[in-house]
Amino acid sequence: ISYDGWSSLFNESVELSKIRLGENKAVDDSCQLKIGDKVEVYWGSSWYQATIQEIKICHTKVSYKHYDQSWDTWIPNDHIRSVGNPSYDKSCSIAECIGGLYKHRLFGDVNIHVSSASFFDLHRCILAARCSRLHEILNNSLDQQDIRIEDISSDLFELLLEYIYTASTNLSAMEAVSLCKVAASKYPVDGLTEYCLQAIGNASSPDDILEAYLEHENDESTLPSKLYHDLEQALLDKIKDKFKSIAESHLFRELDKNHIISLVQKFANRFES
Repeated sequence: ISYDGWSSLFNESVELSKIRLGENKAVDDSCQLKIGDKVEVYWGSSWYQATIQEIKICHTKVSYKHYDQSWDTWIPNDHIRSVGNPSYDKSCSIAECIGGLYKHRLFGDVNIHVSSASFFDLHRCILAARCSRLHEILNNSLDQQDIRIEDISSDLFELLLEYIYTASTNLSAMEAVSLCKVAASKYPVDGLTEYCLQAIGNASSPDDILEAYLEHENDESTLPSKLYHDLEQALLDKIKDKFKSIAESHLFRELDKNHIISLVQKFANRFES
């Protein structure tokens, strides 16, 4: 091995039992992975389907499904998990079964490309049934397996997919505000705006809450008045609940006078009403 920051004079041979990976896992020869195995690889913030091409002690070379050989790469072994063959569980709910189709990318029939991201092996019937906008897009592209969408960011589209398939997704306050507006203006999904409002109520990061409030206040998009009011009330309630920690945050200290006056005025109006 060679040591980061040290010259080649310090290169040496080391027993396998004295080497460990990211999570303090000792490296040994008991690895169950084999060349040709179908696996999932963690890259960026998502898991991708791949096939093992070569195996070394600490890294494995994989090729990605739907990508050509130029994307083949070496991946740390602790970023790889076995796929296995998901078994049918007759006791699972409809939501769990549909979520399993998305998680394992089973029986997909359409790929959707958003910005530089691609979402493979999705299901036309599920997307169309859950979202009227996707129903329209898919209905106009019945003869295409690959569809490109330009009016939503890839990050928000991934959150939208998770909610479509599972009726849940982890959201920060900022993500909840952004996704709520997307659902109201472009991609309506039953229950999503209510879920986003609930996620704001569960937010805990002071900077995240304040950033979400500022994003909402500065937004010039046209939202239904009730939704705009509901978003503002949810954010103000959370600011009130976390005001001490928010007031001590770096972002709050950088607010200009107009934003602070506006915030104080809104709290005053609430007390008056």
